[in-house]
Amino acid sequence: MISDATACPARVPTRTMDIDESNAMLHKWIFGDHGKFVKFRMEKCIGCDLCRILCPTSCIELGPVPEIASGKLQGVPPILINHETCAYCGLCAAICPTSALEFRSDPKDFITMNDLPAFQFKTFVDLVQKKLMRSFDHPASADIHLPKTVQKPTEGKVLLRNDLLAKCDPMGCKGCLQICPTGCFWVPKKAEDIAARGKITMDDDLCIHCGACHNACPQRIIEVTRTKIAYKMPAKKPWHAAWESRINLLIGPSVPLKREPPLHVVEGLQEGPTPAIEPVAIKELPPEIKRQLQRDFDLVKDSLAQVNMRYWIEFKKLEPLRKAINKLLPAPK
Repeated sequence: MISDATACPARVPTRTMDIDESNAMLHKWIFGDHGKFVKFRMEKCIGCDLCRILCPTSCIELGPVPEIASGKLQGVPPILINHETCAYCGLCAAICPTSALEFRSDPKDFITMNDLPAFQFKTFVDLVQKKLMRSFDHPASADIHLPKTVQKPTEGKVLLRNDLLAKCDPMGCKGCLQICPTGCFWVPKKAEDIAARGKITMDDDLCIHCGACHNACPQRIIEVTRTKIAYKMPAKKPWHAAWESRINLLIGPSVPLKREPPLHVVEGLQEGPTPAIEPVAIKELPPEIKRQLQRDFDLVKDSLAQVNMRYWIEFKKLEPLRKAINKLLPAPK
């Protein structure tokens, strides 16, 4: 087997990630005179997880969606795409309900969206959002009435777990309220509504069962189950069976994501004497090394504010960060 390191450079695709003029992340795959491009607009992403589940190479990870949805984190992408393992197949863009992901090829007819499975998420969400006036005290379906000819992208159910509902803080969190692309969640105000529905509730009329609310809830109070996905396959292609296999993974209950355990801090005084800490001698750097470090920092400091750099630093993507910084620094003599 020939590795990428020993293969002829002309036969190895070039993969890069840049920030384009619209401040979107642009993932590029270039092979000879052909190219495939995945554009990610993080401000449109709701962290619904559909793309991650559908991705055939598992190159997509979820970011800290609860913190992003509640507004505690800003400027952080809800999903992370590893362009080194991405197949640039376009499935993520085909299923994305909010057009946060876009796919194109060069030449334009190399691969088009018509060559991919057609889902109903975008069409449905676009119709709702054109009329959506976000309110937290009633569901969007009270104001929006779509024609019966409009097909919902999924069938399923959303369960609010009564055994965990006491942990819900709809005034302080608002994660599910703010992340839902069709405005299904709302907070009852009247005493009789609170008694009947609880402190927070949702209306299934416009729900697309995308799973964003499940991922946004820090207490995992919300469970989403999809029982059917509406989609249409293109003309017969060799990879239809593989597509069907990935789409079938979307059917079923939402699966809790693995989250890092909280840091355990022991409060109170420790028993017994505190061991003495020996002083550590700090060696002073030579002046020429200090000057070199300052020069290197001056060369890269402006680039550290760019979205792609912040992305790599925040999620410890050290290899692309190292390559980007090395390009900015002068070659060693």
